[in-house]
Amino acid sequence: AMFDADSDGAAEHVYYNGFKVASDDTGKGLYGKVAVVNLGIQHMAESCLQGRGVMIDLRTHCGDERRMVGYDEHMAIMKKDDVEVSAADLVCLHTGFADPIVAAATAPDLEPVGAVCTVLDENDRKLLNWISESGLTALISDNVAVEQSSSFAREMAESGPVLPLHEHCLFKVGVPLGELWHLSKLNVWLRENRRSRFFLTAPPLSVPGAVGSPATPVSTV
Repeated sequence: AMFDADSDGAAEHVYYNGFKVASDDTGKGLYGKVAVVNLGIQHMAESCLQGRGVMIDLRTHCGDERRMVGYDEHMAIMKKDDVEVSAADLVCLHTGFADPIVAAATAPDLEPVGAVCTVLDENDRKLLNWISESGLTALISDNVAVEQSSSFAREMAESGPVLPLHEHCLFKVGVPLGELWHLSKLNVWLRENRRSRFFLTAPPLSVPGAVGSPATPVSTV
């Protein structure tokens, strides 16, 4: 990915805040083969991911069919459920994708879980801008990749990133993504109590240089 991190008009091979992963002279990684030690998951493990969680319940409004949700529909759902996202919030998207995964684990004869439940429309520029402008701290979902995963069939653009939302969040604005979280029970409680906010603690493993890690999230309501 390349983007203009310092607003000088030139796109460069850098992560957010201008962190470079390769030498301008040799093209080799600056911090080993993976080259992301400065942005490794160990920093998040030391400080922990903790704060106010906000649940956006896509499943109730969109059902279980595989389809993409863009900015307009996303905002309409938030308005209908009286959900507000403020700066530093940990935003959780409930699509229901975790339920068939859990069911398949206890019923091996079921068909493999495929392309079901909603995903965010990664090509909707207004949606990506909302992620930046809302000031949210993390974007978490119970599905694979939050956006349309390259693991499933999709129409590819002529050029550009395979996962535009990943590029936008991880490379450009430094927003971590959570995938395959089991949000169903929490979502049920929140809807029954007419709430969308809760306290969330989700420390990852401390693996220096790793680009991601399993988390052990706990919600308090």
